[in-house]
Amino acid sequence: MKHKQYSENEILDVLAQVEAGTAVGDVARLSGVSKATIHRWQARYGGMTKDDAKRVRQLEEENRRLKKLVADLALDNSILKEVVGRSVISARPGAHLPVGHSCRYHAVHEHWGD
Repeated sequence: MKHKQYSENEILDVLAQVEAGTAVGDVARLSGVSKATIHRWQARYGGMTKDDAKRVRQLEEENRRLKKLVADLALDNSILKEVVGRSVISARPGAHLPVGHSCRYHAVHEHWGD
């Protein structure tokens, strides 16, 4: 048997009935869930309003997006460090290196006129 997925609003409506004084067993039977499910919902959403739930959902989405951004930047940073490391290690006379690396490799100073 397939279980119904309850939205946050539906969960908050069920919890409002419990908070209004209706017995947990009665609310569980009317909404088609177990008492344990209602207690689990209370642990997660207890005392939360619909606006609070919406704000939490927005913050979770922002957190997910920022974690992805940090992971992408960390990967870019790692790749750049690897490329720079290879350029310095594989440097040989006459190799085409970025100007900064080439100048250091051939002991050329930044002051060209000196």
